[in-house]
Amino acid sequence: MKKPPYPYFFLLTIFLILADRISKTLISAWQLSEPYVVIKNFFQIVKVYNVGIAFGFFSGVSSNIMNPVIVGIGFVAIGWILYLLFFEKHSALLTLSFHLLLAGAIGNIWDRFLYGAVLDFLDFSLGKYHWPSFNISDSCITIGLILLLWDTLIPIKKNVS
Repeated sequence: MKKPPYPYFFLLTIFLILADRISKTLISAWQLSEPYVVIKNFFQIVKVYNVGIAFGFFSGVSSNIMNPVIVGIGFVAIGWILYLLFFEKHSALLTLSFHLLLAGAIGNIWDRFLYGAVLDFLDFSLGKYHWPSFNISDSCITIGLILLLWDTLIPIKKNVS
């Protein structure tokens, strides 16, 4: 096992997990029966427990079936990411994407253990267009996947002397 490069990224991962946990703890304790409008017709805070996966897909499937499957897949993903971080060498961008994915997976799996679902609370809309509610962990996963694709699909020119 090698010492992972960019060790400060682990601090970012811990910070993001804590931010996710704190925000979800506050929202969970908030007696929020209706959406709390922050910016009219654009941003509101809601309390939605998503038993499905991203954007509510498979939310109609019983949580007794979905949770073990999603948690199992999540633990495999966490294990794979840790393997890649500790045993493979990557660019800073790819390493950052792995840390974001790690923080997001841990945050959402934690929810499944606490609530049997993932707590989503950030809700955006623009006119008649509405984005499904999400949380900090979801944001980490989304940004991590974008960076992963960027690093994979856009080659970086290297100086060859």
